[in-house]
Amino acid sequence: MSRRSNKKAQIRAQKIEQERKNAPPYPIALLKKHLKVVAVVIVVIVVIAVFAFNLVHLPTSNGGYTLPANVPFSDFGTYYKVNSSDYAPSNSVNIYFVTWVGCPYGAGDSWELYNYLNGFSSISSSVSGHFSDPNEGKLASVPGLLFTNSPISVKGVNGYSINLDSYYMYNEYMSQGYNAPNVNITSTNAISVALSELQADNLPVPIYNIVKAFTTIVDATGYTKASAYLGNPPHINTITIFTGPKGTYLINGGFIDPQPLEQYTYSTLLSTPGVCAEVSSGTTLVANIVNSIS
Repeated sequence: MSRRSNKKAQIRAQKIEQERKNAPPYPIALLKKHLKVVAVVIVVIVVIAVFAFNLVHLPTSNGGYTLPANVPFSDFGTYYKVNSSDYAPSNSVNIYFVTWVGCPYGAGDSWELYNYLNGFSSISSSVSGHFSDPNEGKLASVPGLLFTNSPISVKGVNGYSINLDSYYMYNEYMSQGYNAPNVNITSTNAISVALSELQADNLPVPIYNIVKAFTTIVDATGYTKASAYLGNPPHINTITIFTGPKGTYLINGGFIDPQPLEQYTYSTLLSTPGVCAEVSSGTTLVANIVNSIS
């Protein structure tokens, strides 16, 4: 290579180096800006992916069960399986008795629950006598029990603890909320008042969701509306949830027809609840459900 060519090459290299040194700083800034954009995009993609994963794997809003087209309502002697989930503590069966003080069906159901639990261990100190709403027509003033302690726990079949939790939503005449005597019940607010009562009383969320769904969403069998809308005023009706190691069941409405109870005195029923054929059959119903999930 000639000296002239070598010198030209050196001059060209020096020129390129000088241009590089004198280049404005914006390409680096622009690169940094692009890197920031890429980083943001990556973060957004990761967030969306995580959200999508959780959306698929989180429990459904109805607690992992499919709502049926209808559910039996006060179809005495029948019960419905919600799912195979266990919402009770280990080695336990929980019974959630959701009712109101003046409900004749709640009054009737109280005797079967009492008779069943009392068969394992005396719970007479945890109850008090009362009568259902005297304005309930042919079901007026049904003798019943209020469970004054909650939960009531006994050792039952196979060593399982059987826990009865009672939740009262309205007073004797359904004129006010049970724990909110300053809230007057109207033709439009009874359902919302009851749901608020259950939340305030810390009814476990899975059980609350079951109560709400099966009384306000699912049609009662033989009707075109949910059971809560069959009453006057519309209100959350008595419903009992049984949950244990082998699943969760419910009875929507009464276990038995409470009207035959009117012929007995409170003291007679308290000492020998099985004297009433309906209480005896209802107690067997409770035992069968508990046995099937424990």
